[in-house]
Amino acid sequence: MTLVVSELRRYGVVMVADCAVTTRPAQSIVLPDGPPVTEYARTGAQKVFPVDQIQAGVSVWGRGSLDDGTPMDLWLESLLRSGVREEDTLKTLGEMLAEEANAKIAPPQDDSEKYGFHVGGFIDTDDGRLPALYHVHCGHDNGAPHELRLYQDCPDHGFCGNRVYDDMSQYAEALAGQRGPEAYWHQLRNGTYTEFAYIIKYLTGSLTELREREGFSAPEPDDLHNRARYLKLVVETVCDIYAMSTQRRHIAKPVSLLTISSEGIEDFVPTSLSTQLQPRGRSI
Repeated sequence: MTLVVSELRRYGVVMVADCAVTTRPAQSIVLPDGPPVTEYARTGAQKVFPVDQIQAGVSVWGRGSLDDGTPMDLWLESLLRSGVREEDTLKTLGEMLAEEANAKIAPPQDDSEKYGFHVGGFIDTDDGRLPALYHVHCGHDNGAPHELRLYQDCPDHGFCGNRVYDDMSQYAEALAGQRGPEAYWHQLRNGTYTEFAYIIKYLTGSLTELREREGFSAPEPDDLHNRARYLKLVVETVCDIYAMSTQRRHIAKPVSLLTISSEGIEDFVPTSLSTQLQPRGRSI
């Protein structure tokens, strides 16, 4: 299982993810002293990746390996390092991810096999550089599964503020009007998102009540860095609650994180320093 969250706000894009991967071997593993093992979880997987060539980010959910057994995180890190050009855009990046993954993974047969990628960054418009968040996936909830396709959720597909914009000027104006910790513009969440949705809803509500009654304001200021810290806190909390629950532990810390502003990648916290990915930006 997994918990991957990406959020677009007026000041940029935040991507956060846990590090657990559930593997289902082609054949059950038979151990000397127990029943056959049909699935197992490992931790330490990287699910959030910077794309330095175009100052963007990609996160992956729902799939721990390719059909041939290659770990998804290792394959994706290599693909993004070697397969992205400086002239690429968020759109061409999403199309490339769909094409390459479709060549390595058979289309899902049901909802349990769906997977995808979040693609976030900025797009150049006549109104300046504006944040965008796309989703490459195999079908919407309760929809028929299919091969990976690119969905340009925000701003093109009407998910930003639940409206379709006639032009980028309308989108830029609407973004500029978003203020306050409750005013996220578009959020993608996949995996164990029900628990995340409950916790962030009630935590944000409690902080709003504290601000109104006691003048206690957090996160403060409302900026990209603090929003990332807040989302990371919530994902870590869900991981800890899972560890104390009756559920099988299929999500886990440490949590990786990426932030992108109009100036480019600001903060990156990888799951492990043992890979070629190195942390950058301020400590979170």
